Amino acid sequence: MKYGHISGIDKPLSRLVQGTIMCNTKEQEKCNDLLDAVLKHGINTFDTAHGYGNGECERSVGTWINSRGVREQVVILGKG
Repeated sequence: MKYGHISGIDKPLSRLVQGTIMCNTKEQEKCNDLLDAVLKHGINTFDTAHGYGNGECERSVGTWINSRGVREQVVILGKG
């Protein structure tokens, strides 16, 4: 995986970014499986927004981060 840098972000960002619009807490295991797989392959940058499922997406990604203990490994790009 190739990585880049953005001013103001200390961690390197994978050049591929995984979208998370499909993640929700009703299908948490599917989201976990997807995010586990992409992180295993070096993708550490994830795109999310509160508008995705009225916050369900962000809650699901947060649940995954907490359950896996990967907060220091990943970069979350959110939109207001």
